Amino acid sequence: MSHSHDHHDHSNHSDHNHSHEVSNISTAFFIAIVINIIFVGIEVFFGVQVHSLALLSDAGHNAMDVLNLILSGIALWLSKKKNTITYTYGYKSASIFSAFINSILLVVTALYLIFEAINRMFAPIETVGSTMMIVASIGILVNGISGWLLMRWGSEDINIKSAYLHLLGDALVSLGVVIGGAIIYFTGYTIVDPIISIIVSIVMIASVISLLKQSIRMNFDGVPMNVDIEEITEELREIDGIIDIHHIHIWSLSTTENALTAHIILQKWANEKEIKDTIRHHLEDENIHHTTLETEYEKCKNENCDC
Repeated sequence: MSHSHDHHDHSNHSDHNHSHEVSNISTAFFIAIVINIIFVGIEVFFGVQVHSLALLSDAGHNAMDVLNLILSGIALWLSKKKNTITYTYGYKSASIFSAFINSILLVVTALYLIFEAINRMFAPIETVGSTMMIVASIGILVNGISGWLLMRWGSEDINIKSAYLHLLGDALVSLGVVIGGAIIYFTGYTIVDPIISIIVSIVMIASVISLLKQSIRMNFDGVPMNVDIEEITEELREIDGIIDIHHIHIWSLSTTENALTAHIILQKWANEKEIKDTIRHHLEDENIHHTTLETEYEKCKNENCDC
């Protein structure tokens, strides 16, 4: 009879391999944060000067993305810190918390801008279309460069992915503001300004819903969206020497790392080490690199024995 616990973790020998990539990503974050903070200041200044709610909405959107970049950068830094006696998994889940906070802030900001835009539609204010076009054009450039920097060094991390998708989305939103500014410039229809603001805000909400759902799922230790627990369970049961597998749990340690624990019943003749190695190899293909397996042999399942 055998009853054992085993844990497998690849994190130690991945640190050196990723150090250069992390340095590149950190540099990309820093550059993107700096140029976006400068641009937000420009947008707010000219948005107030020409009474453009569309520019202020875009500034709000970009300000949230600056916060998104800062929080994502902090989460990335924390996730690389070593584990401690108190935080035995390190600070990997900081990236999950960051993704959740970013999503909530974006939705709240968007709802506020929609509220302001509806009020503006009933009390239109003159704005300068040419200024809107020039400032928003700069926005296309700033967001395009920032998004490209992160995409170039991005990974499967939903924080980095969400950051550059937001930035590239912002570039499209800025394009919308340019078009709106052109319409106002050539027609004088100032109501276009709050309409663009509402469209921008709806785009903000639509872009973040998936991230919000994913981060909530991760915060509650749900099975990651890219993992099919039933399929994995069935595939493991088919491994020669395994009678059954139960008490299986899969959850996210961070936005890039998943963990699994399971209780496995083995045939009497089975080689425990070989089966565990087979399981680990299979799970790595399923993006699960932190595995804790509890095994016992067949007779423990059928007899009242002390395991």
